Amino acid sequence: ALIELLPTVLKNVGLEDKLQIKYVKYKDCADMVKDLREEKIDLAFPVTDNVYFQEQLEMYASRSCINANTDLIYKGKYNEKTMSKVAVNRNNLYQINYLKVNLPDSKVVYCNSIDECLKYIAANKASCTILNSYRSKFYLENSKYNGFSSLTLPVSSNRCFGVSRSNIVFLSILNRGIGSLPQ
Repeated sequence: ALIELLPTVLKNVGLEDKLQIKYVKYKDCADMVKDLREEKIDLAFPVTDNVYFQEQLEMYASRSCINANTDLIYKGKYNEKTMSKVAVNRNNLYQINYLKVNLPDSKVVYCNSIDECLKYIAANKASCTILNSYRSKFYLENSKYNGFSSLTLPVSSNRCFGVSRSNIVFLSILNRGIGSLPQ
């Protein structure tokens, strides 16, 4: 489970008893990144491995911890218009950045949550959304999304830990711990 990832990384470098882990939940990725830059938190997860976006967000990312397929979620039959109008959670920088890089010609419909994205698809206000494969399985198992389908897109995304620009030593330690994880 992902909740065990950081303790395992810290154990691999002998720091499991030297650092206190406190998990903070964010509704908005931008708030998490802001707190990281302002050093209110030492570590953010998940962050992208895209160097351009790291630069824009003024952070460094660790080596990749996990890789997640990206699924296109849509209603009905897939056709050439399925990716024309994509609903994205305005609080999810990773969805937005994935679209900028991989689906730049799609029209974006901003929603306040993943649930709202799916409601927009159901109401034909958007043609699809994108989710990582872990989330898409969770949502598509719900009976209210009968008639929805998923298609794995060719470009997956790596998930990393993020640290502030002033915390390069911690980044080095994280990378060493991640490097010792089993493949």
